Amino acid sequence: MLQLAGEIDSTSILVWYYKATFYKRRTVRKYDESEKWYLKVIESSGKDICFPCVYNDLGNLYLNTRRYAEAEKYLKKGIQLDSINS
Repeated sequence: MLQLAGEIDSTSILVWYYKATFYKRRTVRKYDESEKWYLKVIESSGKDICFPCVYNDLGNLYLNTRRYAEAEKYLKKGIQLDSINS
């Protein structure tokens, strides 16, 4: 379904976000692929969209891969955007 959604709208940040989430939650996780899509969402959303979930999810991915400095950076940004979304 995500592949089809990407074919319909290859510029949708929601499709990119769900691709990242899919790769992070698979039985055999593909953190590198997940990271790529999360970063693409962040780079493309700019200042027009408040999307704290992507920062929280990327921060948690970095926690899972023991990249603590990067995790802290993205988790803090997620809190900055929405302090009640932990």
